[in-house]
Amino acid sequence: VKLNRSLEKSLFQRGFREPEVRAMIRCQFYLAVISTALVLGLARNEWALGFLAGTSLGTLNFLALARVIQEFVHARHGGLTALLVSFYGRLVLAGGLLFALIVWARIPVTGLLSGLSTVVISIFLWGGIHFVYGKNVKEA
Repeated sequence: VKLNRSLEKSLFQRGFREPEVRAMIRCQFYLAVISTALVLGLARNEWALGFLAGTSLGTLNFLALARVIQEFVHARHGGLTALLVSFYGRLVLAGGLLFALIVWARIPVTGLLSGLSTVVISIFLWGGIHFVYGKNVKEA
């Protein structure tokens, strides 16, 4: 509970004003930390390093997307250009990092993809929680 409050406060101070955005980020944060700790606890090899890299890259990309989407929802004019620039900027950066990790660092692709999939899993978990508890989710 104390960690949850601390994370909530930290996210709010960093500009994540929407409660549902913070809830999604918290879900991703917890899933990334727990799954990475489990993987690193069970195996200390290149695959685990790939999982760590994929989870880190996915979480950072998710944070950037959450910030831009939050601002886009509240923007009155000109938000589409900023959204597109942000999207393509993140795409190029993530693609470059994935290329470097796969080609130069020889990190296993399956580890990277498994780590990146934590973002998708956290979105499903967040949506499932809302479905079970009857909250109306229009966007996610």
